[in-house]
Amino acid sequence: MPTEFVLRRLVQAPPDDVWDVVTDLGAHGRYVPLTTVTMPDPVVVGSTVHALTRLGPLVLDDAMLVRQWRPPAPGCPGSARLLKTGFLSGHADILVVGRPSGTLLTWRETLALRVPGTQAVSRRVFARAGSVVFGRVVDRLLADPGDALAAVVVSDDASPTPYP
Repeated sequence: MPTEFVLRRLVQAPPDDVWDVVTDLGAHGRYVPLTTVTMPDPVVVGSTVHALTRLGPLVLDDAMLVRQWRPPAPGCPGSARLLKTGFLSGHADILVVGRPSGTLLTWRETLALRVPGTQAVSRRVFARAGSVVFGRVVDRLLADPGDALAAVVVSDDASPTPYP
């Protein structure tokens, strides 16, 4: 059984800007040690994204198949789904919703190792570290002054929010 975590951030920026920053998956590699992320340009349904983590001769490919990719439009949220097909199983769902107070970003991730016999250990590790580590990546992406956004994260909204 995979581990799931959900990150919610209310950001003082328009949905298009938040979408552009968090879906620039190549930029995620700036904040994940030993990892390089490659993605096609443009990203379309059916594209594959690779997050390669290198530790000496060991290379782990967190390959992800883009199953949904809908940037926000006036009155419509942006959403994406990436299905993990590499050494990890699970998926990542991104939802960007405009609100009067800014943009609500919801990132839902499910993770499990595909290595037999590792599920119990990986669940504990991912449950403890997943939201903390990935939360830092998302927060750094949103606050990076090198990006066009340099957003102000108003809150880490952990309250239950319906997720379509």
